[in-house]
Amino acid sequence: MDALPFSPRYRHIGGSIVSASGASISLAAARAWAEVWGRAAIEAAAAGCRDLAGVCARDALALSTAAEACARWRKAAGWRNPAAADASAAQPPAAAPSGPSA
Repeated sequence: MDALPFSPRYRHIGGSIVSASGASISLAAARAWAEVWGRAAIEAAAAGCRDLAGVCARDALALSTAAEACARWRKAAGWRNPAAADASAAQPPAAAPSGPSA
């Protein structure tokens, strides 16, 4: 298969995964959909549908890339479990106090 062009349909922005329509996608859902699109790409390629395989593979790669960038961003922000940030009104765990207390 030729090199896959970038898919603008999914991207990571500041600890979030968004679709081109602006819909937010949870980290767990992005990972699950990346797997679904990846399987669809394999099946389409096996059936000889090269164009469909390419579209599915691009979306799988875009979702997987966005999910991993999101997870790295969340870990850098202090989340031990990056998927926990998708909970409603989630806040990163408070940092342990440092220095002398007043």
